[in-house]
Amino acid sequence: MNFPGKTISPSVVASPARDRVAQLDGLRGLLALQVVYLHFAMGIDTVRAFSEQHVPIALNSWLAVDIFFAMSGYVMCYVYAGQFRNGVGWRDYRHFILARFARIYPVNLLSLLLLLVLLLPAIWHTDRFLSYDGRYSWQAAIASFFLLQGPAIDHRTWNFPSWSVSVEWVLYFLFPFCLPLFRRQYLALAALPVLGLLAFLLYSTVGPVTNGPLSLVHGLLLFLSGIAVYELSKLEWFSSAILLVATLAGMIVLAIHPTLEMAAVFLVPLLVLTIIQNRYARAVLSTAIFRWLGSLSYSLYMLHALVAIVLLSRVQAVFVHLLGEGVPAGFATMAVSVALSLLLAAVSLRFVEKPLRSWIRTVSDRAPRRPLAEQALQGQSRLP
Repeated sequence: MNFPGKTISPSVVASPARDRVAQLDGLRGLLALQVVYLHFAMGIDTVRAFSEQHVPIALNSWLAVDIFFAMSGYVMCYVYAGQFRNGVGWRDYRHFILARFARIYPVNLLSLLLLLVLLLPAIWHTDRFLSYDGRYSWQAAIASFFLLQGPAIDHRTWNFPSWSVSVEWVLYFLFPFCLPLFRRQYLALAALPVLGLLAFLLYSTVGPVTNGPLSLVHGLLLFLSGIAVYELSKLEWFSSAILLVATLAGMIVLAIHPTLEMAAVFLVPLLVLTIIQNRYARAVLSTAIFRWLGSLSYSLYMLHALVAIVLLSRVQAVFVHLLGEGVPAGFATMAVSVALSLLLAAVSLRFVEKPLRSWIRTVSDRAPRRPLAEQALQGQSRLP
């Protein structure tokens, strides 16, 4: 049975046209920026020290990635739940996987190729490339080519933020088979604390794993919570501004506490739910600047490591020479590095991400499909 309650507006529940949930695009852009900030701060001692003292939550990127995973589970349901409502057919499954491949693979390949071109001449004869444990091993390059670098490689390597994308790629194959787990809203509600507890136990034992087989467990727990969020988002229970503020405040307090930070994972699904339903969050995160940032978020997330690895130290040397050691030089380095990353992301979006996504999906759509009458009979719809 389903819980009684009001059904939220069509702007939140997936419509036949599958309008974008614009506030999640804006949130995705903010989270991508936070991950960029962390990775650059780790290479700029003055910024890292300043952040640890004044804005420690800015250095908790694992929380941003957890929100990414939960949002992904929600969005997959929002777009594709109807596709698999009556089971998993091979042709629908194939088109779903090809659509997701078109979405994530081109930029993954671009980031890998750029790093290979820039780094390989200097490392191909060293242990960093020749040893499995090397920072840029050839085994990891092969895993990255097949989008398996997260689960298959147990250490940080090549385009290091991409571990989460490779985990998500594996989760796509499981997604249609996970949908029946949360067909009833009471099951979704009961599942959230269980999933949160399992994630908390994982983090308490080994931390928020970012490489190796346990990274797949990490991603799966949050991805499943996003599927549960989709079912609960059909009820107008989470639109209160007070609930949104309390969730944000609780997450911040937990995330900056040295012994309680891992407990913030319990609030991840609630944060996604409240941002989906709250009209103030929807209004702010749907503005043009946030929509633009959201459009760049994937390329930004996947390509900023290139700037961190290749350019950050050079930019920092320039500002240290001009301004001397200190916080001003550090934040000047941060600003220029972020700007370069945004520029690179914009170029990628324009010339790689969008055109190759469209091309791959056009090619895949040429494959024969079942007659429309058969699709209608089974309650299934074409991929968007």
